Amino acid sequence: MLVDFIENSEDEKERNEILSKFKPVLSSLNESFNELVESLQVRNDHEIKSENIIVNDMLQKILAGMETEISTFGAKIEIDLNNSPTVHFPVKYMNSILFNLINNSLKYRSPLRNPIIKIKTEKINNKTILSISDNGIGIDLKMHKKNLFKIRKVFHEHPDAKGFGLFMTKTQVEAMGGKIWAESTPGIGTTFYIEFLKT
Repeated sequence: MLVDFIENSEDEKERNEILSKFKPVLSSLNESFNELVESLQVRNDHEIKSENIIVNDMLQKILAGMETEISTFGAKIEIDLNNSPTVHFPVKYMNSILFNLINNSLKYRSPLRNPIIKIKTEKINNKTILSISDNGIGIDLKMHKKNLFKIRKVFHEHPDAKGFGLFMTKTQVEAMGGKIWAESTPGIGTTFYIEFLKT
């Protein structure tokens, strides 16, 4: 469409103005392409190896990388991993999952209170369940449940919302035979649960 505008425009100023719009459009297209390629790689990577991961060790590295945001927002992080301190899962996927869910809790914090993020693992029927809870703005699951993990679906107005993080998280979890679901109340907060197939 932008190319058509340029071809049909005889005004040099107008042409330059249209050209200036190319970079963000191309950047967005490139980003979408890379996201789709990454998701396809996850679905087709049958050789990725799982390892025994000490969840707290990985968690501390992720939180250290988010130290500025955590401090700026006055976030409190509560961790309880005693019931199941390790999971058997690909390191790359686990790192991505933890980062995405914690980042969402910070991104969609409530303007009325400081964020509280609770990260917990527990053993249920010989499977490890990881939960990440927050007291943020929540999601209306009556309205958005069917689209919660779909690509390019966003549920709040936020400049950094891209609608890819939850889709990628679900893809990574299900690629390894796990399950992911959420409970949420608008204005109260959200909890994401991940059940790992093998522990």
